[in-house]
Amino acid sequence: MLSGHVTTIYGAPLAGVQVNVVGYNLQTYTDGQGFYLFTNVPAAATKLFFNFIGYYPYEYLLNPFSHIYNLEMEWYTDEEWIFGSKKNNLVN
Repeated sequence: MLSGHVTTIYGAPLAGVQVNVVGYNLQTYTDGQGFYLFTNVPAAATKLFFNFIGYYPYEYLLNPFSHIYNLEMEWYTDEEWIFGSKKNNLVN
């Protein structure tokens, strides 16, 4: 069994994060409190992959001595918008 919580870097839970066991057809999503759970993970599994729109994807190496994997995801932007106005100074 593998489980954990996914939060923002500020500690707020992230609901709807896709969590995959890499190399296997195992996938789940975090609930409203950011919690996820896998009940039947093969012993040979080595990685978890976390993906959520607006956040950097993350790959987590599994440790055979741990079954709890908590993650803080960091938000990203792929474009920057600059808003402003230009003042024309008309001198007579």
